[in-house]
Parts: sequence; structure tokens; C-alpha cells
Amino acid sequence: MIYDHAGCCKEDIVQAMGMQIRDLFYDTEPRSPNWKAYVEAREKRRIEAVYNYVSINGAYAFTKIRLEGKKIIYGKLQNDRFTYGLGHDVGRRSYKAIYGSLQAINKAIAENRPIFTLIR
Repeated sequence: MIYDHAGCCKEDIVQAMGMQIRDLFYDTEPRSPNWKAYVEAREKRRIEAVYNYVSINGAYAFTKIRLEGKKIIYGKLQNDRFTYGLGHDVGRRSYKAIYGSLQAINKAIAENRPIFTLIR
């Protein structure tokens, strides 16, 4: 609560405190966390690319992030948060997931177009 005994306007008081009027009110809408900024700060590297993988049924499986210096990390994006890792005893190959759009692959199959894959 702010109360001025000298008759100054509230904008001047708030500005003198180094704030803005909006800083005096509680946000009713939760702010979504910036997961990319979190990862970059934690890794001390910039994100160069994000790859979302889908399972063979089309559901989201996991995310692969490529950072500066060719560092790769894996994890899951849920509720605008990135969680490191895929599970203790679970390897990424056990997900039977692909990068890209399952709908685009199915469309290419239906149109008899070639599909190129990289096998490692």
C-alpha cells in the first residue's frame, strides 16, 4: 500500500521508487516459464536447434536439443518445462521414435513419394 501525505501523484511516487504501476499488482495469469532460457543458462551455451521426436503412433516421445559446440542433450517437454533425461533405464532407441511429422510421412507413402532416412 502506498499513501502520500504531501499530495504527489501515484505515478511520481512509484517512479521515484524505481518501479512502474504494474509492479504494484499481482499477476492473475501465470507466466509460462521460458524453458529455452533455462537450458541455455544451465548449460552456458546457446541452443542451435530443437528436434521433437514422435512415436510410431504419432504421440510426442522426447526432445533432442543441439547446443553450441555440438553438445546434444535429451529430455522431455511437458507443460512448457524441459526435464533432462529420458528415464533411468530407458534408452532413446527404445522409444521407437522418429524426428519429423508422422502425418507428412504417411502422406508421402500415400502419394508414392520417396522417404529418406538416416540410419546410425
